[in-house]
Amino acid sequence: MEPKVGYAPVASVGASAAYRVSGIGPRTVFVSNWISNIDALATLDVFRPFVGGLESLCTLAVIDQLGVGQSDIVSRDQLTDRRVWADTITAVLDRERWSSASLLGWDQAALAQIAFAAMYPQRVDKLVLINPVACYAGSETVAGVLPATVEESVQLTMALWATPGFMRMLSPSAADDAELCDQWVRWCCRRTCPTSSNVSHVRH
Repeated sequence: MEPKVGYAPVASVGASAAYRVSGIGPRTVFVSNWISNIDALATLDVFRPFVGGLESLCTLAVIDQLGVGQSDIVSRDQLTDRRVWADTITAVLDRERWSSASLLGWDQAALAQIAFAAMYPQRVDKLVLINPVACYAGSETVAGVLPATVEESVQLTMALWATPGFMRMLSPSAADDAELCDQWVRWCCRRTCPTSSNVSHVRH
């Protein structure tokens, strides 16, 4: 069955979030980080087994966060607003007429999942966090990456974006896989810019 692609209006910012639905089973929303493109999911070998496995277990909705992929562009402030992240998930659930769903996501996407779960616990069946990042800059109560390290990470990402070097930094085991590195370059170029991917590092 071909995935169904939809666009959920996020009223609070006057923009639409792109998402795709596939599979059969319990309702699950995969909350992506800010490096995503639902239209290109099938082009990256490393994602195919992951997405295919989920589709065999559940009805899976995959969201492109606002500002990346097939979703509408929003302002920098809106891109980093936790309430906008929660509103985006709400918009997809409402568009599909799902009263609730399990949330699944990794690294920076944990911020969006946690925000939504805190605001709307009655709409979350399960919360699954994979290598979650709750805070980059750190605070008095939450451990994080030192600000200097955050800035260095941002500069490195900007320098390596859409190059094979970025994939090698992200996954050293893929350093000699020329085809996978090439797929990653094409993935990065599909409506995700380095500024969008880095902005949550700086603000959170």
